Amino acid sequence: MKKNECKTGYQVRARFLITLHQKDRALLELIRLSLGVGIIFTGSNDLLQLQVASVKELQVIINHFDSYPLITQK
Repeated sequence: MKKNECKTGYQVRARFLITLHQKDRALLELIRLSLGVGIIFTGSNDLLQLQVASVKELQVIINHFDSYPLITQK
């Protein structure tokens, strides 16, 4: 994001997002509770987002995927 206070004029921030329809709020709450991190935000068009943005909380997400890698061909 553009930020004049930084030497380069930009600030880099990492974040993890899961976006689901509002009807799936219970699933997002379950994910948030099982990970123990994150905040749920209301987005546009009936969407909800689970967001993890702090470095400490992002480490929880990284550790989770290190322990339980995704099984996919992509």
